[in-house]
Amino acid sequence: MRADLKVKDVELYTQNGILNMLERNRKIKRAPERWQEQREHFDVVITFEERVFDLVIKDIQSRHRDSLQPVHIINIETKDNPADAIVGAQVAGQLAQALVNTEDIEEEVEAVIEGLERKNDVPFLHTILFF
Repeated sequence: MRADLKVKDVELYTQNGILNMLERNRKIKRAPERWQEQREHFDVVITFEERVFDLVIKDIQSRHRDSLQPVHIINIETKDNPADAIVGAQVAGQLAQALVNTEDIEEEVEAVIEGLERKNDVPFLHTILFF
């Protein structure tokens, strides 16, 4: 994709930050990851768009539930542009760190989310499912 955009209009895609974002992503992961292909259990799933949050919920609800382990799905609403993506990533990092530091995630997750919403003035959505 990166090579294709460079051929089409390197100046435009550099100016709007797309090429920089693709280069950064290339260093972070081998290839695009698809939620639908994940079969392992996660304690927490973080999304950055309400539409994706809804799709993750729908997908988990459609899966066979073996262990009925809880999974917290948390959305940090983030506009799809480089500046807001940086803020969203920072908030996600704060969220992950705060959740790791909890003694009981089930009891403390709502307080953690509320604190981060106030601190960062970013809206969150949260639900818990079992699978």
